[in-house]
Amino acid sequence: MSDNTSENLYNELMVGVAHNQIQEIRVLFYKYILNSITIDEARKSCKEITGSTDCIEKLHKFIELQDTPLIYNNKFEFSSIRKNNSWSSIEDQRLISAIHKYGTSNWGLIRDFIGTKRSSAQCSQRWLRSLNPLINKSHWTPEEDYRLLNAVQKFGEKSWTKIAAELSGRTDCQCRYRYQQIAKKFPADLGVNANDYISKYCTECIMKNSEINKEENPPAKIIKDDNDVSIFEMMTELFE
Repeated sequence: MSDNTSENLYNELMVGVAHNQIQEIRVLFYKYILNSITIDEARKSCKEITGSTDCIEKLHKFIELQDTPLIYNNKFEFSSIRKNNSWSSIEDQRLISAIHKYGTSNWGLIRDFIGTKRSSAQCSQRWLRSLNPLINKSHWTPEEDYRLLNAVQKFGEKSWTKIAAELSGRTDCQCRYRYQQIAKKFPADLGVNANDYISKYCTECIMKNSEINKEENPPAKIIKDDNDVSIFEMMTELFE
């Protein structure tokens, strides 16, 4: 199951939820899956947010599964899963159900509950990188790009877990991939490397923001996105 398919999983559970309520419902899903709130508390919160308990009832039904693990008798189907490492919808369902039962500290029990020979590490990564309902899979904003660049400058290009901690809702893989996309925007003929580019950009932004504050005293803001200009266009202007 691709990341898009796993995203559709929650979208299907939230059919009918207003756009401005989605983030609150995602937080509610997260709390209920991790058992930090009871089903009655979840129902109450859901009704306060949306006016009904429909989506939490769907999630409750979705994760209420029998303990019997999956058994793959079809060798072709099993080898196909192992070969391309893709997750089936039933594996995802059992993973979420197992996390509801055991939490996120017992990956061995979660692995056994799924029953398809997934490793503990695979189960952990699937949750952290795809199925956690708090993961933000929308397009990156200029503000997020700026924070990503700052985090890479702070922690280097290998500490992606630390970098992800600086960007709420983004995973380590998302941050690494996004930075790789950004890095491609640094043409070699500019005569500068990525870190030089970032450093100059950050300095210019801070100086610009400081001057704005002196003249107009607006709320502190690093990036001014008046015309929805991409961060890459803004950074390119610094070298013109």
